Amino acid sequence: MAEDSVASVILAVFIPLFFVLLFAFGPYLLSAVVGTFHQRGLQKRLDIRKQVTLSSLPIDPIHSLSRPANVNRPIQGSGLVMANLSISPSWWQMFVVSIHSLFGGNITTLDSVIRWGREEVIQRLREEALNQGWDEVINVRLETAMIRKSSNASNRKDRGAAMEYLIYGTGVRLSPV
Repeated sequence: MAEDSVASVILAVFIPLFFVLLFAFGPYLLSAVVGTFHQRGLQKRLDIRKQVTLSSLPIDPIHSLSRPANVNRPIQGSGLVMANLSISPSWWQMFVVSIHSLFGGNITTLDSVIRWGREEVIQRLREEALNQGWDEVINVRLETAMIRKSSNASNRKDRGAAMEYLIYGTGVRLSPV
């Protein structure tokens, strides 16, 4: 009889506690699992696109030099080439960042998202330059910005952070040899 009352008390306490924790942290855990698989898939597809693009070219056409890499050929034409990307970390990553902000230190959770965003926008510029027929893109600049719901940066309730990447350069068409 006493065993039944102990078991019923345990069930009465732990089952509601389990569901409260599940509903409180379940979305974050689901975001961790799904976000990790999604980001790995994005990175693999980016690596394939980059490999296909670069294998068809003698050199990488994207650089920050102020002159074309092939200085022996005169410039036939030039124009602006740009690409952009907006990304946001997953709920799980934002949760870990908020925990990190309490204790300080290096926030490595966002490194993969930031690295992927930078590589993706550079690849988009590469593809855009090829689509427009440019041989090289010189004077390449990469700008980043934070996108927030509120203009008050000290607002702790603002969880809607995203990053925008804008990359631009001068597309150059070289004269045939």
